[in-house]
Amino acid sequence: MPTAMSVDDLIKHWTDIATATAALVAVIISMLSYSTSNRALSLAERQDLRKKPKLKPILIDSGFDEDFGSNRIYSFHISVGNPTDSDNAIARVELHLQYYATQEALINVKIPATKPPTQKSSTREYISVPHRIAAHDTASGWFHFEVNKQILNGNPVQSQQVIITDSHQAESTIDVLVISRKKNV
Repeated sequence: MPTAMSVDDLIKHWTDIATATAALVAVIISMLSYSTSNRALSLAERQDLRKKPKLKPILIDSGFDEDFGSNRIYSFHISVGNPTDSDNAIARVELHLQYYATQEALINVKIPATKPPTQKSSTREYISVPHRIAAHDTASGWFHFEVNKQILNGNPVQSQQVIITDSHQAESTIDVLVISRKKNV
């Protein structure tokens, strides 16, 4: 025969059940809070990445010409996007050329972008440096570089890169694989 529980035993039994139930509810709430805080952290990290300045350049066209006296003229049509939530600017644009002066001596030449000679017939829109790019905006235009032929000394160029530096000193690189010869670049 079962024995009757005393009042003290009955209170202790229900107190244990209430304590276990409260502990289970606390575990469920803490798991939900953990999940919510992880999603909030992930969202905050993605928002923080969108604020980090960076420019995204895309090469549209390129060309060079050698008809200007002692200079070889390089021109690059580049679209520069700013996918971030912060305004930015193109602070500097350089053309990096590599060539071998001898079999062992690899020479790196850095040429800053210059203003092109004024041509009345040119319909190209050149980007002047510095150039402001608003958040989530794009600037598109030509960059112009003049290289004295004596610098290359008749050696073939091994590689060409256009380096765009923003106002935060972050660099974006475009490797130029093929440059075609064009008149009046």
